Amino acid sequence: MSDATGAGGGDDLPKRRVTFNMLVGYNVGFYRRALGETQAEFGAAMGGWSPASVSAAERSWEGRRVRKFDCDELARIADHFGLPVIAMLLPPSDAGVAADYTVDFGGSEPRTLQDLLPLLTSEYRGRETPPMAAYRDRLIALAGSFNTDHPVAIQALTDARRAVDAMFIRARRSAEQVTSDARARAESLERDAQERHRAAMHSLIESRQELERRVHDLRAFEREYRSRMLAYFEGMIRELQAGVPDSGVFPAVGGDQDREDMRPVPPGGES
Repeated sequence: MSDATGAGGGDDLPKRRVTFNMLVGYNVGFYRRALGETQAEFGAAMGGWSPASVSAAERSWEGRRVRKFDCDELARIADHFGLPVIAMLLPPSDAGVAADYTVDFGGSEPRTLQDLLPLLTSEYRGRETPPMAAYRDRLIALAGSFNTDHPVAIQALTDARRAVDAMFIRARRSAEQVTSDARARAESLERDAQERHRAAMHSLIESRQELERRVHDLRAFEREYRSRMLAYFEGMIRELQAGVPDSGVFPAVGGDQDREDMRPVPPGGES
C-alpha cells in the first residue's frame, strides 16, 4: 500500500495509508513475539500454517502482498493469544509519534488511527446512538443468560456492567465538558461584545464633543465676522455722508466707543 497524505497528529510526520488486514498482519507478529513463539509453532497452532505462510501473513504490514484474514481466522488467532478479537486491530504504538497512519475503508474517506482508537477500545465519546444502546442491552442480556453461579459468568456480567457504567460516566463528563466550554465561550463573547460596545460609545461621545466644539468655534467666527463687516460698512456709510474719501482700511472690531470715534469731525471743531 503506498503512502498517502491524510489528517493526523502532525503535519511533519510521514503519512501512510493502511488497511485492517495490514493491522492484523502487524499484530500477529507483535503478539507472537510477545508470547515467545516461533513462526513454526504459531503455524502449527493455527492448524498447519507453514512458516512461510506465517511470514507472509506478518509481512502484510509492509503492504506489498496483503493476506485477507477472515472472521474465523481472526477469532482463532485472538483465542490462541488469549486476547479479545479487537486486540488484533489495534494500531502500532508509534501511531501519531513516528508516523501518521490513516485506515482505508474502501471507498469512504480514510480516517486516522488516532480517531479510530476509541472504536477499538472501551472508550466511548459520549453520544447515545441506537446501535450503541442495542449493543449495551445485548451485552447485559448475554452476560445475564449465563449460569450466574459460574465465576466466569459472574465476572462477565460484572465487567459488562462496569463497562456500561464507565461508558455513561464518560458520556456525562464529555457532555458536561462540552456544555462548560460552550458556556465559557458564550461568556467570553458577551464580554467582548460589551467591551466593543463601550469602546464604540466612548468613541461616539468623543466625536460628538469634537463636533460640538467645532460648531461652537464656527458660530463664534460667524459672530466675529458679522460684527467686523457691520462695523466696516457703518464706517463706510459715515465716511460717505461726511464726504471723506474711503481710506480702504478695514476697521478693527470694537465696542460703542470705537464707533463713536469713527464719526466724522465737523470742520473747525472737535466732536
